[in-house]
Amino acid sequence: DEITGNNIKWPKFRGHSGKYIDFSKSPTIEDESQSMDEVCLGNLKEGWYAVTNLDKKVGFGLKWDRKIFPYIWMWRMYGKGCKDGPWWGRVSCMALELCSSFSPIGLDESIKNSTAIMMKPQQEIKTSFMAIAYEKDIDVNKIDINGNVI
Repeated sequence: DEITGNNIKWPKFRGHSGKYIDFSKSPTIEDESQSMDEVCLGNLKEGWYAVTNLDKKVGFGLKWDRKIFPYIWMWRMYGKGCKDGPWWGRVSCMALELCSSFSPIGLDESIKNSTAIMMKPQQEIKTSFMAIAYEKDIDVNKIDINGNVI
């Protein structure tokens, strides 16, 4: 929690408005001026996520190597929350970005907090990702190593 410095457990985090919000659900916009939120998810047990539209019974999942990408930055904007470019108050979106380090303010802070990956010249890191589109009308509990949505 950026305000208190405490670690908060999924799915409730302090949103842009200062209120705790359930980030596992897309919001109903009550106050469109306060509809921008961002959180960093860490301490992941496994490297996967799933986003499901229960009304349409479809979803998208991603599986990855959690050792290389131990963090997910989740940000979302709904309605008029971002009045500046490029959105100009006309967007409803959510992004889940895999990250190798933790810092909301850049690489220097990631180095200071010892989460930055230090690489030698010519060093390579190889990894793979698995993207899964699925049909499901219940919450997802897991995406296994073969890409099965459970």
